[in-house]
Amino acid sequence: MHYVKYFIWSKWHDPEKPLFVLGVFVILSYISKGMQVMTWNWKEFGVSFLVFEVFAYQARYQINDLRDIGDDRDSDDRLFPKGVSKNAYIIELSAILAGIKIILAFVCTYFLGGRIKKYLYIELVALAIITVIYERIRDTYNLDKICFWVGAGYPLRFIVVAMAVGPKYMNNVTEGKLLLFYFLLIISPWTLGSMASVAQWVADVVKLKALSIDSYGKKHYIKLAERIEERYNLTKEKKTDGKIYPLREGGKMNDIWNVYFIISICSSSINVLFQKESAIGQVILGELLTWVMLLVLIKWASYRKIIYCNAILIILILIKFVFAWKCGFETGCVIYIFQWMVVGTYFYVTYRPQFKKIDMKKFLIYFMKGVLGEEAARCIVNDKEKK
Repeated sequence: MHYVKYFIWSKWHDPEKPLFVLGVFVILSYISKGMQVMTWNWKEFGVSFLVFEVFAYQARYQINDLRDIGDDRDSDDRLFPKGVSKNAYIIELSAILAGIKIILAFVCTYFLGGRIKKYLYIELVALAIITVIYERIRDTYNLDKICFWVGAGYPLRFIVVAMAVGPKYMNNVTEGKLLLFYFLLIISPWTLGSMASVAQWVADVVKLKALSIDSYGKKHYIKLAERIEERYNLTKEKKTDGKIYPLREGGKMNDIWNVYFIISICSSSINVLFQKESAIGQVILGELLTWVMLLVLIKWASYRKIIYCNAILIILILIKFVFAWKCGFETGCVIYIFQWMVVGTYFYVTYRPQFKKIDMKKFLIYFMKGVLGEEAARCIVNDKEKK
């Protein structure tokens, strides 16, 4: 059963990519045509999804797994899951099916592409180029290049969906309205997510298990883990409540997670300057305030102050969203949703262990004291405890 699922959809443990594609299509279609759902370009979207997600990308994943057979360990979503020995027949079958999927991608483009046919061809070539560069970069152990080229698939997916929405819309994008800035923006969540996926593992390696970092398997993740381990070693003397948090390293501007965090905010902020809607001044002022808060956030070493600054930054973006909504600045609303998601992700990834210690009961008691007064709140609490 494993091989049936694997050869149909290699990354069946990884649903966020098709969800990302669908989400981008819905957002861009809404911007382009409003809520007239039946007029959206569902056929073009379906063809693009079939060509890229079902055929081209699944073939890429299979080729990637074949190249990494020696590195993959203890993973159930690879060609050979945990406990299954390597088999030459399965390797040959996977290579053949990957080749068939590539051929089918071009065949479907030729017969079903319609008005977006030429764009699909260009995008397939772009995917091939990205794949070749990525496979070469992984062996260089250059972390910044690895992060960029692994994340390059997201902006390519964005472009594919934008073309499905409509070439006319894409022309506006290429004039500078969205494409370049979303290209940079979309890389950031992957980078932050990667930090989250290995941070706790690195902490276990360094402090608890004393394992070799090589046991993690993937070459590019090893390099990623080494960078976090470096931060861990620099901050292990600065414990919070007796615990060490690898990502809380006190504000190194050139760390990859901070670099991409800045890029994501910058990309959205610059995009605002391309808009010509009325009352845009308030939104631009909001962008300036965002940048002030951002610089304070990254350079402020105090844990408690960083928490406050992060929370204020999230609230500030929410206020900008309200301003943009009232101004009829629909593109801005979409920008701020992405911006809020990136900042929120950064906030969660950095302070995730702290959330587990939040006592909701105490929080509600403090809230009641603030609203009702200490005496009234005490009476309510005592009455509940008696019951």
